[in-house]
Amino acid sequence: MKQPNLTKIQMKNFSNDLIKELEDEIESIQSIDSNPIVFLEQAIICTIKALEKLKTYFKKHKLETKKEEIEFFKEIKPQLTSKLISFNDKYKIEINKPNGDKRQIKKYYKKEIKKRN
Repeated sequence: MKQPNLTKIQMKNFSNDLIKELEDEIESIQSIDSNPIVFLEQAIICTIKALEKLKTYFKKHKLETKKEEIEFFKEIKPQLTSKLISFNDKYKIEINKPNGDKRQIKKYYKKEIKKRN
């Protein structure tokens, strides 16, 4: 059953709370595990779960205006999807990092940075 329409304030409050919850969870994971691959895997999982919560919440509630719907897709959802893209990108870099001395690893990171600039 559809819930009542969301107000702009309710939409922002839910989204801000969800993002804060995600950031706290990611910070907690980072403090527990120093292995970047494990951290990034967990961060990706948490971010996907947050996106699913966002999707479920907004499917249950209808936004009041088209303007608010546009705001959701242009401002709110991208805050989470950008985190997911970033974590995925960093994860790919880490899993492809060569085994070797510091010089080889530094060269690899420089090459990866050039690709992204």
